[in-house]
Amino acid sequence: MAADRSVKFEKDAHGNVVVTGDNNHVYVFSAPPPEEVLRALETGKLKPEDVPEAVPQPTLTLRISFADEKRESWTVTVTSSPTREHAVPVPWKTEGNFGFFLETFWKLTADAIQSDDQRGSLYAAAVALGAALRNVLTEADANLLIARARGDGPPPFLVIESDDDLILALPWELIRLEDDWTVRNGRLDIARTVPAEGAPHLEPPTHPVSLLVNVSAPAGSGLNYEVESYHVTRALHDHVGVRVNEMGELDDLVRGLAGDDPPTGVHFSGHGGHGTLTFEDEFGKERQVPVEELLTEINQAAPNRKPRFFYLACCHGNTPPSLHEKDPKKTGNVSSTAAQLHRGGVAQIVAHFGPVYDALSTNAETAFYREIAKGRRTRDAVRAARTAMALPYHPTAREVQREVDGGDPDGVSPFAWAQLVFYHRGPDYPLGLEITRKYADAVRAQVARRVEDAFPGARTQVLRAGFIGRRTELHALRRDLKEDKHIH
Repeated sequence: MAADRSVKFEKDAHGNVVVTGDNNHVYVFSAPPPEEVLRALETGKLKPEDVPEAVPQPTLTLRISFADEKRESWTVTVTSSPTREHAVPVPWKTEGNFGFFLETFWKLTADAIQSDDQRGSLYAAAVALGAALRNVLTEADANLLIARARGDGPPPFLVIESDDDLILALPWELIRLEDDWTVRNGRLDIARTVPAEGAPHLEPPTHPVSLLVNVSAPAGSGLNYEVESYHVTRALHDHVGVRVNEMGELDDLVRGLAGDDPPTGVHFSGHGGHGTLTFEDEFGKERQVPVEELLTEINQAAPNRKPRFFYLACCHGNTPPSLHEKDPKKTGNVSSTAAQLHRGGVAQIVAHFGPVYDALSTNAETAFYREIAKGRRTRDAVRAARTAMALPYHPTAREVQREVDGGDPDGVSPFAWAQLVFYHRGPDYPLGLEITRKYADAVRAQVARRVEDAFPGARTQVLRAGFIGRRTELHALRRDLKEDKHIH
Protein backbone atom coordinates (compact mmCIF):
# COMPACT_ATOMS: atom_id res chain seq x y z
CA MET A 1 0.00 0.00 0.00
CA ALA A 2 1.28 3.45 -0.85
CA ALA A 3 2.71 5.36 2.12
CA ASP A 4 0.31 8.29 1.68
CA ARG A 5 -2.78 6.07 1.60
CA SER A 6 -4.84 4.92 4.56
CA VAL A 7 -7.59 2.86 2.93
CA LYS A 8 -9.20 0.45 5.42
CA PHE A 9 -11.13 -2.70 4.49
CA GLU A 10 -13.65 -4.36 6.84
CA LYS A 11 -16.78 -6.49 6.69
CA ASP A 12 -20.09 -5.57 8.31
CA ALA A 13 -22.59 -7.90 9.99
CA HIS A 14 -24.14 -8.76 6.62
CA GLY A 15 -20.82 -9.71 5.00
CA ASN A 16 -20.59 -6.58 2.88
CA VAL A 17 -17.14 -5.15 2.19
CA VAL A 18 -16.75 -1.76 3.90
CA VAL A 19 -14.06 0.56 2.55
CA THR A 20 -12.95 3.69 4.39
CA GLY A 21 -11.08 6.04 2.05
CA ASP A 22 -8.22 8.31 2.97
CA ASN A 23 -10.71 11.19 3.15
CA ASN A 24 -12.59 9.22 5.87
CA HIS A 25 -15.61 8.70 3.63
CA VAL A 26 -17.09 5.22 4.01
CA TYR A 27 -18.31 3.08 1.10
CA VAL A 28 -19.95 -0.35 1.02
CA PHE A 29 -19.79 -3.04 -1.66
CA SER A 30 -22.86 -5.29 -1.48
CA ALA A 31 -20.86 -7.83 -3.48
CA PRO A 32 -17.09 -8.37 -3.01
CA PRO A 33 -15.23 -6.26 -5.59
CA PRO A 34 -12.82 -7.99 -7.99
CA GLU A 35 -9.22 -8.42 -6.82
CA GLU A 36 -7.95 -5.90 -9.36
CA VAL A 37 -10.34 -3.27 -7.95
CA LEU A 38 -9.16 -3.98 -4.40
CA ARG A 39 -5.51 -3.64 -5.48
CA ALA A 40 -6.26 -0.38 -7.29
CA LEU A 41 -7.96 0.96 -4.15
CA GLU A 42 -5.04 -0.09 -1.96
CA THR A 43 -2.43 1.54 -4.17
CA GLY A 44 -4.33 4.74 -4.73
CA LYS A 45 -4.87 4.18 -8.47
CA LEU A 46 -8.59 4.20 -7.79
CA LYS A 47 -10.73 6.05 -5.27
CA PRO A 48 -13.79 4.42 -3.69
CA GLU A 49 -16.04 7.16 -5.04
CA ASP A 50 -14.91 6.30 -8.59
CA VAL A 51 -16.23 2.72 -8.35
CA PRO A 52 -19.90 2.56 -9.47
CA GLU A 53 -20.60 -0.43 -7.21
CA ALA A 54 -19.40 1.43 -4.10
CA VAL A 55 -22.28 2.94 -2.15
CA PRO A 56 -21.45 5.88 0.15
CA GLN A 57 -22.69 5.53 3.71
CA PRO A 58 -24.11 8.36 5.83
CA THR A 59 -21.43 10.01 7.92
CA LEU A 60 -23.74 10.00 10.93
CA THR A 61 -27.23 8.65 11.51
CA LEU A 62 -28.99 10.01 14.59
CA ARG A 63 -31.82 7.74 15.68
CA ILE A 64 -33.94 10.02 17.88
CA SER A 65 -36.91 9.14 20.08
CA PHE A 66 -38.56 10.54 23.18
CA ALA A 67 -37.08 8.93 26.29
CA ASP A 68 -40.40 8.59 28.14
CA GLU A 69 -44.01 9.73 28.20
CA LYS A 70 -43.06 13.07 29.71
CA ARG A 71 -41.40 13.96 26.36
CA GLU A 72 -38.82 16.13 28.09
CA SER A 73 -35.70 14.38 26.78
CA TRP A 74 -34.52 12.48 23.72
CA THR A 75 -32.58 9.27 23.44
CA VAL A 76 -30.09 9.73 20.59
CA THR A 77 -28.48 6.61 19.14
CA VAL A 78 -25.56 7.42 16.84
CA THR A 79 -25.23 4.60 14.33
CA SER A 80 -21.63 4.76 13.24
CA SER A 81 -18.62 2.67 14.20
CA PRO A 82 -19.08 1.94 17.05
CA THR A 83 -22.77 2.58 17.75
CA ARG A 84 -23.24 4.71 20.83
CA GLU A 85 -26.09 6.33 22.70
CA HIS A 86 -26.61 9.50 24.68
CA ALA A 87 -29.50 11.46 26.16
CA VAL A 88 -30.24 15.14 25.61
CA PRO A 89 -33.03 17.41 26.80
CA VAL A 90 -35.52 18.29 24.06
CA PRO A 91 -34.53 21.57 22.34
CA TRP A 92 -37.46 23.47 23.86
CA LYS A 93 -35.98 22.70 27.28
CA THR A 94 -32.42 23.84 26.50
CA GLU A 95 -33.65 26.92 24.62
CA GLY A 96 -36.50 28.35 26.67
CA ASN A 97 -37.87 30.35 23.74
CA PHE A 98 -37.56 27.48 21.25
CA GLY A 99 -41.33 27.22 20.75
CA PHE A 100 -41.61 30.96 20.18
CA PHE A 101 -38.71 30.96 17.72
CA LEU A 102 -40.15 27.97 15.86
CA GLU A 103 -43.58 29.57 15.49
CA THR A 104 -41.90 32.82 14.41
CA PHE A 105 -39.86 30.99 11.78
CA TRP A 106 -42.91 29.20 10.32
CA LYS A 107 -44.99 32.37 10.36
CA LEU A 108 -42.38 34.60 8.70
CA THR A 109 -41.43 32.03 6.06
CA ALA A 110 -45.08 31.56 5.06
CA ASP A 111 -45.12 34.83 3.14
CA ALA A 112 -42.84 37.45 1.65
CA ILE A 113 -40.62 39.45 4.03
CA GLN A 114 -41.87 43.03 3.82
CA SER A 115 -39.91 44.96 6.45
CA ASP A 116 -36.55 45.13 8.17
CA ASP A 117 -38.23 44.24 11.46
CA GLN A 118 -39.61 41.02 9.99
CA ARG A 119 -36.24 40.19 8.48
CA GLY A 120 -34.47 40.75 11.81
CA SER A 121 -36.99 38.59 13.67
CA LEU A 122 -36.67 35.82 11.09
CA TYR A 123 -32.87 35.74 11.23
CA ALA A 124 -32.89 35.80 15.06
CA ALA A 125 -35.32 32.89 15.15
CA ALA A 126 -33.31 30.89 12.59
CA VAL A 127 -30.03 31.40 14.47
CA ALA A 128 -31.60 30.33 17.78
CA LEU A 129 -33.19 27.24 16.23
CA GLY A 130 -29.96 26.25 14.48
CA ALA A 131 -27.94 26.58 17.68
CA ALA A 132 -30.46 24.56 19.70
CA LEU A 133 -30.52 21.74 17.14
CA ARG A 134 -26.72 21.73 17.05
CA ASN A 135 -26.78 20.77 20.75
CA VAL A 136 -28.22 17.38 19.82
CA LEU A 137 -24.76 16.50 18.47
CA THR A 138 -21.91 15.63 20.79
CA GLU A 139 -18.75 17.69 20.39
CA ALA A 140 -16.99 14.71 18.82
CA ASP A 141 -19.75 14.23 16.24
CA ALA A 142 -19.89 17.95 15.41
CA ASN A 143 -16.11 17.99 14.96
CA LEU A 144 -16.34 14.93 12.71
CA LEU A 145 -18.82 16.68 10.41
CA ILE A 146 -16.67 19.83 10.34
CA ALA A 147 -13.54 17.84 9.49
CA ARG A 148 -15.26 15.82 6.76
CA ALA A 149 -16.57 19.01 5.18
CA ARG A 150 -13.00 20.22 4.60
CA GLY A 151 -12.03 17.19 2.51
CA ASP A 152 -12.51 16.26 -1.10
CA GLY A 153 -15.57 14.45 -2.31
CA PRO A 154 -19.19 15.03 -1.33
CA PRO A 155 -19.96 16.83 1.93
CA PRO A 156 -20.74 14.76 5.02
CA PHE A 157 -24.18 13.20 5.14
CA LEU A 158 -26.26 13.53 8.33
CA VAL A 159 -29.42 11.42 8.56
CA ILE A 160 -32.13 12.10 11.17
CA GLU A 161 -34.07 8.89 11.84
CA SER A 162 -37.26 8.92 13.86
CA ASP A 163 -40.77 7.53 13.94
CA ASP A 164 -42.06 10.71 15.58
CA ASP A 165 -43.49 13.26 13.13
CA LEU A 166 -42.69 16.21 15.37
CA ILE A 167 -38.99 15.29 15.41
CA LEU A 168 -38.98 14.79 11.64
CA ALA A 169 -40.68 18.14 11.10
CA LEU A 170 -38.14 20.26 12.99
CA PRO A 171 -36.04 22.50 10.69
CA TRP A 172 -32.84 20.43 10.88
CA GLU A 173 -31.53 22.22 7.79
CA LEU A 174 -30.85 25.25 10.02
CA ILE A 175 -28.29 23.36 12.12
CA ARG A 176 -25.25 25.58 12.65
CA LEU A 177 -21.65 24.38 12.70
CA GLU A 178 -18.87 26.93 13.24
CA ASP A 179 -21.59 29.62 13.51
CA ASP A 180 -22.59 29.23 9.88
CA TRP A 181 -25.43 27.91 7.74
CA THR A 182 -23.63 24.67 6.93
CA VAL A 183 -26.37 23.20 4.73
CA ARG A 184 -26.85 26.38 2.70
CA ASN A 185 -23.11 26.60 2.03
CA GLY A 186 -22.94 23.05 0.70
CA ARG A 187 -20.80 21.75 3.57
CA LEU A 188 -23.40 19.34 4.93
CA ASP A 189 -26.19 17.22 3.46
CA ILE A 190 -29.19 16.35 5.65
CA ALA A 191 -31.90 13.76 5.15
CA ARG A 192 -34.71 12.33 7.23
CA THR A 193 -35.78 8.72 7.43
CA VAL A 194 -38.63 6.80 9.00
CA PRO A 195 -37.87 3.23 10.08
CA ALA A 196 -40.02 0.87 8.00
CA GLU A 197 -38.97 -2.75 7.98
CA GLY A 198 -39.49 -4.42 4.61
CA ALA A 199 -39.80 -1.16 2.68
CA PRO A 200 -38.09 -1.24 -0.75
CA HIS A 201 -34.76 0.48 -1.38
CA LEU A 202 -33.06 1.92 -4.41
CA GLU A 203 -31.11 -0.54 -6.52
CA PRO A 204 -28.06 0.04 -8.74
CA PRO A 205 -29.37 1.86 -11.84
CA THR A 206 -29.28 0.03 -15.16
CA HIS A 207 -30.87 2.76 -17.30
CA PRO A 208 -31.61 6.50 -17.07
CA VAL A 209 -34.30 7.63 -14.67
CA SER A 210 -37.92 7.23 -15.74
CA LEU A 211 -40.38 9.76 -14.38
CA LEU A 212 -44.15 10.22 -14.35
CA VAL A 213 -44.83 13.96 -14.30
CA ASN A 214 -48.19 14.96 -12.80
CA VAL A 215 -48.97 18.68 -12.87
CA SER A 216 -52.40 19.35 -11.38
CA ALA A 217 -53.71 22.81 -12.19
CA PRO A 218 -57.45 22.96 -11.37
CA ALA A 219 -59.51 25.86 -12.62
CA GLY A 220 -58.65 28.98 -10.66
CA SER A 221 -55.39 27.58 -9.25
CA GLY A 222 -53.22 30.07 -11.15
CA LEU A 223 -50.68 27.36 -11.99
CA ASN A 224 -49.41 26.75 -15.52
CA TYR A 225 -49.08 23.03 -16.15
CA GLU A 226 -47.51 23.57 -19.57
CA VAL A 227 -44.58 25.62 -18.24
CA GLU A 228 -44.01 23.20 -15.38
CA SER A 229 -43.97 20.11 -17.60
CA TYR A 230 -41.71 21.82 -20.11
CA HIS A 231 -39.10 22.81 -17.52
CA VAL A 232 -38.91 19.29 -16.08
CA THR A 233 -38.71 17.53 -19.45
CA ARG A 234 -36.16 20.01 -20.76
CA ALA A 235 -33.96 19.62 -17.64
CA LEU A 236 -34.01 15.87 -18.38
CA HIS A 237 -33.09 16.57 -22.03
CA ASP A 238 -36.44 15.37 -23.45
CA HIS A 239 -35.60 11.86 -22.23
CA VAL A 240 -38.06 9.27 -23.56
CA GLY A 241 -38.51 7.92 -20.02
CA VAL A 242 -40.32 11.11 -18.96
CA ARG A 243 -44.09 10.68 -19.22
CA VAL A 244 -46.60 13.42 -18.56
CA ASN A 245 -50.00 12.81 -17.00
CA GLU A 246 -52.00 14.81 -19.50
CA MET A 247 -54.95 15.66 -17.25
CA GLY A 248 -53.54 15.94 -13.72
CA GLU A 249 -56.06 13.41 -12.39
CA LEU A 250 -55.41 10.81 -9.70
CA ASP A 251 -56.68 7.94 -11.85
CA ASP A 252 -54.21 8.77 -14.62
CA LEU A 253 -51.31 8.87 -12.14
CA VAL A 254 -52.25 5.46 -10.73
CA ARG A 255 -52.62 3.98 -14.23
CA GLY A 256 -49.15 5.29 -15.06
CA LEU A 257 -47.72 3.40 -12.09
CA ALA A 258 -49.62 0.21 -12.94
CA GLY A 259 -48.22 -0.21 -16.45
CA ASP A 260 -45.87 -2.92 -17.68
CA ASP A 261 -42.88 -0.61 -17.30
CA PRO A 262 -43.51 1.44 -14.12
CA PRO A 263 -41.46 4.64 -13.76
CA THR A 264 -38.68 5.09 -11.23
CA GLY A 265 -40.50 7.97 -9.61
CA VAL A 266 -43.29 10.52 -9.64
CA HIS A 267 -43.08 14.28 -9.91
CA PHE A 268 -46.21 15.85 -8.40
CA SER A 269 -46.66 19.56 -8.97
CA GLY A 270 -49.57 21.68 -7.88
CA HIS A 271 -51.18 22.66 -4.61
CA GLY A 272 -50.97 20.68 -1.39
CA GLY A 273 -52.32 20.85 2.13
CA HIS A 274 -51.57 19.31 5.49
CA GLY A 275 -51.51 15.61 4.56
CA THR A 276 -53.37 16.15 1.26
CA LEU A 277 -52.61 16.71 -2.42
CA THR A 278 -54.84 18.62 -4.84
CA PHE A 279 -55.60 16.78 -8.08
CA GLU A 280 -58.05 17.67 -10.85
CA ASP A 281 -61.38 15.95 -11.27
CA GLU A 282 -62.71 14.96 -14.69
CA PHE A 283 -64.13 18.46 -15.26
CA GLY A 284 -61.00 20.37 -14.26
CA LYS A 285 -62.15 21.29 -10.77
CA GLU A 286 -60.01 20.58 -7.73
CA ARG A 287 -60.13 17.27 -5.92
CA GLN A 288 -58.53 17.04 -2.47
CA VAL A 289 -56.93 13.63 -1.98
CA PRO A 290 -55.60 12.57 1.46
CA VAL A 291 -52.25 10.79 1.27
CA GLU A 292 -53.81 7.65 2.79
CA GLU A 293 -56.19 7.51 -0.19
CA LEU A 294 -53.32 8.01 -2.66
CA LEU A 295 -51.31 5.17 -1.07
CA THR A 296 -54.38 2.93 -1.03
CA GLU A 297 -55.04 3.57 -4.72
CA ILE A 298 -51.41 2.78 -5.57
CA ASN A 299 -51.39 -0.39 -3.46
CA GLN A 300 -54.64 -1.61 -5.01
CA ALA A 301 -53.89 -0.83 -8.65
CA ALA A 302 -50.08 -1.08 -8.80
CA PRO A 303 -48.99 -3.55 -6.12
CA ASN A 304 -46.07 -5.03 -8.05
CA ARG A 305 -43.74 -2.08 -7.63
CA LYS A 306 -43.98 1.10 -5.59
CA PRO A 307 -42.39 4.28 -6.94
CA ARG A 308 -38.90 4.64 -5.54
CA PHE A 309 -38.98 8.44 -5.65
CA PHE A 310 -41.56 11.20 -5.17
CA TYR A 311 -40.97 14.93 -5.74
CA LEU A 312 -43.65 17.02 -4.02
CA ALA A 313 -43.44 20.35 -5.82
CA CYS A 314 -46.30 21.80 -3.80
CA CYS A 315 -46.96 23.70 -0.61
CA HIS A 316 -47.04 21.96 2.77
CA GLY A 317 -45.35 18.74 1.66
CA ASN A 318 -43.65 18.56 5.07
CA THR A 319 -45.79 20.95 7.10
CA PRO A 320 -45.02 20.24 10.76
CA PRO A 321 -47.39 19.39 13.58
CA SER A 322 -47.60 22.00 16.28
CA LEU A 323 -45.43 21.84 19.39
CA HIS A 324 -48.46 22.86 21.42
CA GLU A 325 -51.19 20.62 19.95
CA LYS A 326 -51.93 17.67 22.25
CA ASP A 327 -55.15 16.38 20.69
CA PRO A 328 -54.24 13.82 17.97
CA LYS A 329 -57.69 14.20 16.42
CA LYS A 330 -56.88 17.75 15.39
CA THR A 331 -54.93 18.58 12.26
CA GLY A 332 -52.00 19.90 14.27
CA ASN A 333 -50.76 16.33 14.68
CA VAL A 334 -51.54 14.96 11.21
CA SER A 335 -48.44 13.34 9.75
CA SER A 336 -46.94 15.33 6.88
CA THR A 337 -47.48 14.21 3.30
CA ALA A 338 -43.77 13.45 2.88
CA ALA A 339 -43.53 11.41 6.08
CA GLN A 340 -46.62 9.38 5.17
CA LEU A 341 -45.30 8.56 1.70
CA HIS A 342 -41.93 7.59 3.14
CA ARG A 343 -43.50 5.46 5.85
CA GLY A 344 -45.71 3.90 3.16
CA GLY A 345 -42.72 2.55 1.23
CA VAL A 346 -41.36 5.32 -1.03
CA ALA A 347 -37.56 5.25 -0.64
CA GLN A 348 -36.82 8.90 -1.46
CA ILE A 349 -38.97 12.04 -1.23
CA VAL A 350 -38.25 15.71 -1.84
CA ALA A 351 -40.73 18.20 -0.39
CA HIS A 352 -41.20 21.76 0.89
CA PHE A 353 -42.10 23.09 4.31
CA GLY A 354 -45.04 25.50 4.16
CA PRO A 355 -45.82 27.66 1.12
CA VAL A 356 -43.44 28.11 -1.81
CA TYR A 357 -43.60 30.52 -4.73
CA ASP A 358 -44.46 28.97 -8.09
CA ALA A 359 -41.39 30.22 -9.98
CA LEU A 360 -39.07 29.55 -7.02
CA SER A 361 -40.28 25.96 -6.91
CA THR A 362 -39.73 25.64 -10.65
CA ASN A 363 -36.17 26.97 -10.31
CA ALA A 364 -35.45 24.31 -7.70
CA GLU A 365 -36.98 21.54 -9.81
CA THR A 366 -34.94 22.57 -12.86
CA ALA A 367 -31.68 22.55 -10.89
CA PHE A 368 -32.63 19.23 -9.31
CA TYR A 369 -33.38 17.38 -12.53
CA ARG A 370 -30.31 18.73 -14.27
CA GLU A 371 -28.22 16.86 -11.69
CA ILE A 372 -30.36 13.74 -11.98
CA ALA A 373 -29.83 13.87 -15.75
CA LYS A 374 -26.08 13.74 -15.12
CA GLY A 375 -26.51 10.45 -13.25
CA ARG A 376 -25.76 12.00 -9.88
CA ARG A 377 -27.23 10.96 -6.54
CA THR A 378 -30.44 12.45 -5.23
CA ARG A 379 -28.69 14.23 -2.36
CA ASP A 380 -26.40 15.92 -4.92
CA ALA A 381 -29.49 17.07 -6.80
CA VAL A 382 -31.13 18.32 -3.57
CA ARG A 383 -27.97 20.30 -2.81
CA ALA A 384 -28.19 21.93 -6.27
CA ALA A 385 -31.88 22.72 -5.71
CA ARG A 386 -31.11 24.34 -2.35
CA THR A 387 -28.39 26.42 -4.00
CA ALA A 388 -30.94 27.66 -6.54
CA MET A 389 -33.37 28.52 -3.74
CA ALA A 390 -30.67 30.39 -1.79
CA LEU A 391 -30.35 32.99 -4.55
CA PRO A 392 -32.09 36.32 -3.80
CA TYR A 393 -35.66 35.99 -5.01
CA HIS A 394 -38.01 38.83 -5.98
CA PRO A 395 -41.43 37.66 -7.25
CA THR A 396 -43.45 39.60 -9.77
CA ALA A 397 -46.89 40.93 -8.99
CA ARG A 398 -48.46 38.04 -10.97
CA GLU A 399 -46.49 35.37 -9.13
CA VAL A 400 -48.52 32.51 -7.71
CA GLN A 401 -47.53 31.29 -4.29
CA ARG A 402 -48.19 27.59 -3.84
CA GLU A 403 -50.48 28.29 -1.20
CA VAL A 404 -45.59 40.88 -3.16
CA ASP A 405 -43.14 42.35 -4.33
CA GLY A 406 -39.92 43.26 -2.55
CA GLY A 407 -36.65 45.05 -3.18
CA ASP A 408 -34.47 43.62 -0.42
CA PRO A 409 -31.02 42.48 -1.54
CA ASP A 410 -31.47 39.07 0.12
CA GLY A 411 -34.85 38.51 -1.50
CA VAL A 412 -38.23 38.03 0.10
CA SER A 413 -37.66 34.33 0.91
CA PRO A 414 -34.18 34.24 2.44
CA PHE A 415 -34.68 30.81 4.02
CA ALA A 416 -36.36 29.03 1.12
CA TRP A 417 -33.28 26.78 0.90
CA ALA A 418 -33.94 25.53 4.45
CA GLN A 419 -37.55 24.66 3.62
CA LEU A 420 -36.62 22.01 1.05
CA VAL A 421 -36.43 18.61 2.75
CA PHE A 422 -35.13 15.21 1.68
CA TYR A 423 -36.27 11.79 2.91
CA HIS A 424 -33.98 8.85 2.19
CA ARG A 425 -33.89 5.16 3.07
CA GLY A 426 -31.39 2.46 2.20
CA PRO A 427 -28.40 2.43 -0.18
CA ASP A 428 -27.56 5.78 -1.71
CA TYR A 429 -27.61 4.79 -5.39
CA PRO A 430 -28.36 7.32 -8.14
CA LEU A 431 -31.92 7.24 -9.49
CA GLY A 432 -30.61 6.52 -12.98
CA LEU A 433 -27.68 6.52 -15.35
CA GLU A 434 -26.58 9.67 -17.16
CA ILE A 435 -28.89 10.93 -19.89
CA THR A 436 -27.36 11.95 -23.21
CA ARG A 437 -26.92 15.69 -22.98
CA LYS A 438 -29.03 17.79 -25.33
CA TYR A 439 -29.13 21.29 -23.83
CA ALA A 440 -26.53 23.49 -22.11
CA ASP A 441 -27.11 24.06 -18.39
CA ALA A 442 -27.09 27.81 -18.92
CA VAL A 443 -30.10 27.71 -21.26
CA ARG A 444 -33.26 28.83 -19.52
CA ALA A 445 -36.51 27.78 -21.12
CA GLN A 446 -39.05 30.56 -21.56
CA VAL A 447 -42.53 29.32 -22.34
CA ALA A 448 -45.37 31.65 -23.19
CA ARG A 449 -48.74 30.59 -24.55
CA ARG A 450 -50.20 33.12 -27.00
CA VAL A 451 -53.58 32.54 -28.63
CA GLU A 452 -55.12 34.94 -31.16
CA ASP A 453 -58.41 35.12 -33.09
CA ALA A 454 -58.12 33.59 -36.56
CA PHE A 455 -59.57 36.86 -37.90
CA PRO A 456 -61.40 39.82 -36.31
CA GLY A 457 -64.65 38.64 -34.77
CA ALA A 458 -63.91 34.94 -35.39
CA ARG A 459 -65.01 32.26 -32.93
CA THR A 460 -61.94 30.20 -33.83
CA GLN A 461 -58.61 30.88 -32.17
CA VAL A 462 -55.12 30.07 -33.41
CA LEU A 463 -52.17 29.11 -31.19
CA ARG A 464 -49.27 31.39 -32.15
CA ALA A 465 -46.79 30.28 -29.45
CA GLY A 466 -46.58 27.69 -26.66
CA PHE A 467 -48.06 24.22 -26.19
CA ILE A 468 -51.16 22.74 -27.76
CA GLY A 469 -53.12 22.41 -24.54
CA ARG A 470 -55.87 19.80 -24.33
CA ARG A 471 -57.20 20.11 -20.82
CA THR A 472 -59.53 23.09 -21.28
CA GLU A 473 -61.13 21.61 -24.40
CA LEU A 474 -61.51 18.14 -22.91
CA HIS A 475 -62.99 19.48 -19.68
CA ALA A 476 -65.51 21.52 -21.69
CA LEU A 477 -66.39 18.45 -23.76
CA ARG A 478 -66.98 16.38 -20.63
CA ARG A 479 -69.24 19.06 -19.15
CA ASP A 480 -71.29 19.18 -22.36
CA LEU A 481 -71.69 15.40 -22.33
CA LYS A 482 -72.76 15.47 -18.69
CA GLU A 483 -75.39 18.13 -19.46
CA ASP A 484 -76.68 16.20 -22.55
CA LYS A 485 -75.67 18.98 -24.92
CA HIS A 486 -75.20 18.28 -28.62
CA ILE A 487 -71.62 17.46 -29.57
CA HIS A 488 -70.43 18.34 -33.08
